[in-house]
Amino acid sequence: QGPVTSGATVLDALNASALAGNMTLMLSRDQDGTVLGLSLGGQEQVIPERDVRVFVNGQRVGLREIYLIPLQPRDVIILQMDPEAR
Repeated sequence: QGPVTSGATVLDALNASALAGNMTLMLSRDQDGTVLGLSLGGQEQVIPERDVRVFVNGQRVGLREIYLIPLQPRDVIILQMDPEAR
């Protein structure tokens, strides 16, 4: 939980949470900028987009959109990984 700064996106909030938890979160993109997946905690293994779920206020959003969606105060973000993906 934390404050929302002006212009912050879902990705900004996830990065802030990762930093607070002493972790790293990185989006993996191809040459065209298409999001392929993400890695957590400095792992080299990229978790494919199909195995990652992001919800903002209960609405599922695509991993490809998280750097575009602006946040509002009191927004709730949930990041889930498919447990079978590991």
